[in-house]
Amino acid sequence: MTIESYSKFVIDSPFFESLTKPISSRPVPWEGYARSNQLSIDEADSMKKLDIQEIQEKIDTIDSNVALYSTKVLAVLNKLDRNDAIENLLDLIAKTYTDNNTRGPLVLLNGLLELNNIDSSLPFNTIAKFLDNQNETIQMLSSYDLTILLISAPKSMRISNDIVSNLFQLITTQFLVSENKNLVFFGIQLLKELLSISSFRHIFWSFQSNFFPPLYKLLNQNSTDLQLRYYTLLSIWLLSFNKEISIKLPELYKDIIAKYLSLSKDSVKEKIVRLAVSTLANFISIPKNENIIKVFLYEKAVDIFNQLIERKWADDELKQDLSLILTTLNDAVVNLTTFDQYEIELSKEQFNWSPPHKSEEFWIENVTKFKENNFKIFVQLIKLLQLSEDEQDAIFIFESLSKEQQQQFTLNQAIICHDLGMVVKHLPESIKFLEKNPSLKYTIMNLMNSQNADVKYEALRTTQILVSHSFTV
Repeated sequence: MTIESYSKFVIDSPFFESLTKPISSRPVPWEGYARSNQLSIDEADSMKKLDIQEIQEKIDTIDSNVALYSTKVLAVLNKLDRNDAIENLLDLIAKTYTDNNTRGPLVLLNGLLELNNIDSSLPFNTIAKFLDNQNETIQMLSSYDLTILLISAPKSMRISNDIVSNLFQLITTQFLVSENKNLVFFGIQLLKELLSISSFRHIFWSFQSNFFPPLYKLLNQNSTDLQLRYYTLLSIWLLSFNKEISIKLPELYKDIIAKYLSLSKDSVKEKIVRLAVSTLANFISIPKNENIIKVFLYEKAVDIFNQLIERKWADDELKQDLSLILTTLNDAVVNLTTFDQYEIELSKEQFNWSPPHKSEEFWIENVTKFKENNFKIFVQLIKLLQLSEDEQDAIFIFESLSKEQQQQFTLNQAIICHDLGMVVKHLPESIKFLEKNPSLKYTIMNLMNSQNADVKYEALRTTQILVSHSFTV
């Protein structure tokens, strides 16, 4: 079993280099470990032989009997729990991989992967057990070694999902959220390599509620680190090639299209624009994606892409993506209705006083849509009025929001109360529906006690309409 395709992944991290550079010069008491019966004499002699050699000599020695040395490296890692020995051998795997000799990287890597024929847990389980080591150097070395093994493994090789998900967990919930920017940059490089493998993208997304937010948070930070932003965009771009993920991302992260449009419009670096536009192209290319297209239109994407397509770009694929998106949007504009605009606001959960809300004609023409599917939209609006059914929880959640989010939520409450009043006014069946669902009715009326004057006014107005029309039903 050999590596099917090989492209060396070398970490760009002076911090990582500063941690690992001294390792090979630190003596490891291999003989002492043999005397204490922690290792066999043969294992200790083999490790000591490698230890005193320069990197090219190490590679030649391993190459002389790859199976023997690969087996012994893993055997020692399984036996010893001494940090000096663990660092030494993990660094050996990393250093032989990153050696400039074109043959060097493949020697030990191939040997370790060959052991999978004997035991399907090898070599991955042996390296993965160090991911939760408290020693930062060991954690970084093991995550790097495991990454290069995973991305180099043949597609036919069986790899435990747990191994991959544990590595993703370390990267996203520790490295990417670290206050140490060196760890963040280290982690994002591992992530973009792993996400280049289609099957790993599926594993990542199956834990998206834990793994994706730290990645997305990096995109929302006003970082001046261009390369960090590029790798972040690259990681999300890779995810967007999965159809399921491309559908779910705009649904779960409702501001992602607006964010990417802003990046496309404002970035001066073509490589940033290229990734942002290509990701948007993946979003808009999903079949039966009318709701996503409506969000593009709501965010004035036609104007943005008309401006972008006039700029001079060196990348032909970027030009093609811009043309594809603009053609799709121009076709959609022809069929866009005022109710489509309303649905866009509803899907984004971001309402504003756009023309449909105050148009009597809009409500006369579209009010019956609010009772379709057992009053689905009507109920959806009411549920958006509160952050939680528990009043104390709702207060806690509201106070944890940013000032901008609080303003949007209260604006939503005011507009939705207004709209509910219009539904009640023009759709008598909605009153009967509320009478059968008193908790929904109470949610509206309770907002008459809101501290926000606009919300209080609209809730009072809707309650008055509800009461006055109740006698006519």
